[in-house]
Amino acid sequence: MSLLGFVTKRIVAFVVLVFIVITGVFIIFRAMPFDSESTVISQGMPPDMRTELREQFGLDKSMGEQYIIYLKNVLHGDLGVSFYFLCNVSDIIRARLFPTALLTGTAVIIALIIDSLAEGLFAKKSVMINTLFYLIPFLFLGLLLIYWFSYRLDLVPVGGMKTPELWQAQNVSMGAKLFDVASHLFLPLLIMVIWVVIGFIPLVKTTSRGVIEEKKALIPAGVTTLLAASIILVGARITENTFSWPGLNSALVEASLNYDYPLAQGTMIAGAVFALVLAVVMETFYAVIASLKSRTSSL
Repeated sequence: MSLLGFVTKRIVAFVVLVFIVITGVFIIFRAMPFDSESTVISQGMPPDMRTELREQFGLDKSMGEQYIIYLKNVLHGDLGVSFYFLCNVSDIIRARLFPTALLTGTAVIIALIIDSLAEGLFAKKSVMINTLFYLIPFLFLGLLLIYWFSYRLDLVPVGGMKTPELWQAQNVSMGAKLFDVASHLFLPLLIMVIWVVIGFIPLVKTTSRGVIEEKKALIPAGVTTLLAASIILVGARITENTFSWPGLNSALVEASLNYDYPLAQGTMIAGAVFALVLAVVMETFYAVIASLKSRTSSL
């Protein structure tokens, strides 16, 4: 398969999967045993806001018309108004997306460096290292690191992204603030790197070999992208939950506790799309690497 064909298939798969995710979220929340209007409008909202939202989402129309309106709103970034925060869900997601991108993006970059070293310095030991970490429960490993590094050694904070008192204090240098974020990031980043190295990258590298292999892939492109996205999504959610990291998962937890359906819908869509983008980018990256290696070896 050519590199262009590989990338084209991944882009098409991404578009189809995003459409399926958006549609699936709509069906899930409309299939719940309550009035579909309650997924958009809270009785605690002011009357004028309820009237505006009812018209905006076409709640007096048929389910098919509601779906068309919902699809248009999502594609325009309009995910409704949060019941709990009483502000646009899109604004909340933008604020929570940065911590998730910081944690996961940094983990992927470090994992790529480790993976490149694994092919040279400790290639023979990489299988043994992966097997060792597979045998350790992922959640247990996070709690174990918190116990040792935070409680026993008192080297890094237990959780969160920053120390509120430090950031609210006057005359605190930016360097001190960045160091504070780095100290909070250390443990969740370590866990996320392990997850990416042993779970995410091996799958992506395997599915990206189609660029240099003439055989037809056993698993369709969309399925491999979905599997890779699911792995990174699960890892990010477990890590954020374990270390109280204020990313998209924290917004989903808050939405669940407060019956905030618009926020829950928005975070589910945003988290899935973010994971799919990362999966497609990584598959394309390794496909390019495989293609370059193939051309180099043929010279």
